[in-house]
Amino acid sequence: SSVSVTSYYPELDTPSIAAYWEMCKESYGATYDNFKVTEEAKEIVLGGKAAASYVFEGEMAGQALKYRQIIAVHGDKFYIMTYTSTPENYDLHETELQAIIDNFKFK
Repeated sequence: SSVSVTSYYPELDTPSIAAYWEMCKESYGATYDNFKVTEEAKEIVLGGKAAASYVFEGEMAGQALKYRQIIAVHGDKFYIMTYTSTPENYDLHETELQAIIDNFKFK
């Protein structure tokens, strides 16, 4: 299991989390076998900013994976926190993941 945070500078004139997610979802569908979204656009707060949480699953090179992505906008960028795990271990780190979310701060 792992947690990473990346940023993305949007090419869209009026960036929205929903538009960014639709772009990602299309890409993930082309990348992962058996791609499916199991939770879409759950409202959450990340670093004091309104954010959306998405949970999805897929297979890559025969390995089943489960992800939770939290997407927030800060300044002119999207920030994406991604939790990655195997489906069977996904719930094992829920407490740690929530602590990371609760303590995340934008600078």
